[in-house]
Amino acid sequence: MAKKNSVGSIITNIFIVIGIFILVINVSLIYLGSRQNDVPSLFGYKFLIELSNSMEETINVGDLVVIKEKNPTKIEVGDILSFKGDKDVIITHRVTDISKNNDDIYFETKGDNNASLDVDLVSSKNIEGVMVTRVRHAGTILKFLSTTAGKIITCLVIVIIFLVGLFISELKNEQSKKEDELIWYSILAMWI
Repeated sequence: MAKKNSVGSIITNIFIVIGIFILVINVSLIYLGSRQNDVPSLFGYKFLIELSNSMEETINVGDLVVIKEKNPTKIEVGDILSFKGDKDVIITHRVTDISKNNDDIYFETKGDNNASLDVDLVSSKNIEGVMVTRVRHAGTILKFLSTTAGKIITCLVIVIIFLVGLFISELKNEQSKKEDELIWYSILAMWI
């Protein structure tokens, strides 16, 4: 029985650590995202939700795009860049050509699903990062969770998990008490 309790406590501790980690990440992203005109960054990684079909089939609407800050001199033709466009809208397109002019690097870009190149060259000053990976449909889920309904559902799920944990803990305590009583009754029966 001691082995089951230790396994249960280990699993409980793992869930607590994971929960604290998720909480710290969320608070960090909320704080970083509250700064005007900044894309939240966590350990050099940034997370974006694809909103247009300009990069389909490579990146689809609703995908979560993970980008990493990268030195502009190390960016190559074929890399997928996320950069600030007009009105600080973040655009994610593929690099088709690179040029240098007046101590700055400029990138010609194009969406994989677009027929023509982007009109403006991208200055290295406007680059947010280079795509590392994408997670299909995760952006749609995150976008929903940021809505009022998503927040309510998330809170309800957390409360339900907490209540189920309390219920299971109480059941274990009751079972443990019964086992202790049984042990004492066995000891008393041996003396009688």
